[in-house]
Amino acid sequence: MYRFVEELTMIRFFPLAVSSKVQCTYHNESDRFQIIRVIEEGQWLERTLAAGQRLKFEAYRNSYVDIYIADMAMMVLSDRLSCEGLID
Repeated sequence: MYRFVEELTMIRFFPLAVSSKVQCTYHNESDRFQIIRVIEEGQWLERTLAAGQRLKFEAYRNSYVDIYIADMAMMVLSDRLSCEGLID
């Protein structure tokens, strides 16, 4: 289980057991809104980012981020990134 705490743009996952987390940043460099889903061990956190916005979060190195964009009234998975590649 996780407790989610939001501090401005900083998202932290606090597992009930002690773990090793890394600081990550995702930057929406597109000219469209994106839905970002941070996925770890069956849990996820979703945020909508406008063009140019950044999302800072803590996650396990083996977690990943799904990036969705709107396309003809439906959401399309645009990319899946490893949190390892988003470390600050």
